[in-house]
Amino acid sequence: MLLLLILGAILLMACLFVIPPVLVRPWSDHDLSVVPEKDRPQLQNDRMKLRNDVRTTLAQALGGAVLLIGAYLTWQQIQDNQLALQRNLENTQAQIKISQDQTSITQKGEITNRLAQAVSHLGNTNLAVRIGAAYELERIAKDSEGDRGTVLALLVGLVREHSPRRLTSSNPTSYETPKDTPRERYLPARAPDVQAAMTVLGRRASYETPGTGGQSQRPILSATDLRGADLRYAHLEDAELTEANLQRADLRSSFLGKADLRNAILEESLLHNADLDEVNLQYANLRGAKANRRTTWPPGFNPQAAGVIIEEG
Repeated sequence: MLLLLILGAILLMACLFVIPPVLVRPWSDHDLSVVPEKDRPQLQNDRMKLRNDVRTTLAQALGGAVLLIGAYLTWQQIQDNQLALQRNLENTQAQIKISQDQTSITQKGEITNRLAQAVSHLGNTNLAVRIGAAYELERIAKDSEGDRGTVLALLVGLVREHSPRRLTSSNPTSYETPKDTPRERYLPARAPDVQAAMTVLGRRASYETPGTGGQSQRPILSATDLRGADLRYAHLEDAELTEANLQRADLRSSFLGKADLRNAILEESLLHNADLDEVNLQYANLRGAKANRRTTWPPGFNPQAAGVIIEEG
């Protein structure tokens, strides 16, 4: 920058004092000898004015050149600043990416540890620990989309292991008649851990998008003992519930669209406001089940003919 200032000063001095006399030379005595003496002062003044005009023109040209150079240097400085900003931005983005990757690795590690602990707790002999594991799996499913399928399989496994319909020893094609004691009638009292798992399964729609994660898999709950289960507002669309025992289950305001309930037992179940559209109810036992006018049935299905009691309200 100092060099440019020195060069500018030299050019300015040249434009003011060196170049004008060279371009507009003073009249020589020989030139003036042919001019009348009375016109010589005027001629000298014109020559001086011309030299000043040249000096002014050169100064303006120099000023314009300085402006152009200044504009170029400013533009170059802006380009350099933009390049520096771009590099800083790229460096910052790279640092953020590294930080995000590290955070993601940490979070995945935490999820893996939580999942392993929940799996361990599912097999615990303490009922309260198993119930806590079911709800911990729900939290894991909310936090980790990639683990929702695993969570679904674990919850379904808990239900199938702890509450299956049992076949008779004398006839392996028929199921045992379950005990009908007050405690055995309702799932929350009979198997609170299974009820917890069913509650979590019924709430998947609150954090899953259909067709992604765990909802890309059907809950396979066929031949399970879900007598007296509390499934109000449960989302069990497309669930496999063939031969499941849902006697006295509370299915009010539940969503069972496209579920498979062939040969299922729904005696005395509560179906008020339930969505049973496109549900397969072939050979299902609905005797004594209660519903209302807002219950949605599969096309062509006659609930009264199946033994359903239609209540008002």
